[in-house]
Amino acid sequence: MLVFLKMLPIELEEITEYIDPITPIGYKERAVGTASNDLKKLYTIWKLREKITDQNAVEVKYSRSLEDQLTGVISLNKNMEITEFLSRLFWISLKDEFDLWKEDKRIGIRSGYTIVVVELPDTGDILRDMFFGPRG
Repeated sequence: MLVFLKMLPIELEEITEYIDPITPIGYKERAVGTASNDLKKLYTIWKLREKITDQNAVEVKYSRSLEDQLTGVISLNKNMEITEFLSRLFWISLKDEFDLWKEDKRIGIRSGYTIVVVELPDTGDILRDMFFGPRG
C-alpha cells in the first residue's frame, strides 16, 4: 500500500484544530447543514496540504540552482497530486454525508462549516435582471 494512504488516517486522527472556511453564505445560496468533525478534518488536511503546495511552488520559483529546482519540481508535482486527491476526497465525502448526489447545482462550504447549495439562475433571469432590474 502507498505510504500516503497508510499515513492519511493517522494524520486525520492527529488534527485537533480545524481550519474554518472564511467565505460567508452568499446571495442565492441555501444552507443544507453543518459539516461533521470528519469533514472538518478532511477540509483541514486538504487546506494544510494546499498551503504546503503553494509554499513549494514559491521555493521552486526562487531556486538557487538547477538541481534545487529539479528536486523542487518533483516535490511540487507530488504535492499537487496529493492536494487534488484530498480535494476530491473532501467533495465526494461531503456529497455522501449530505446526500447531494442528485443535486445538479453547485455545492460549497462556508464559514462556520455551513454546507450550501448554490441556486444558479438560468440565463433568462440574468439577462432580465441586467435590463430590467432584479425581481423582488
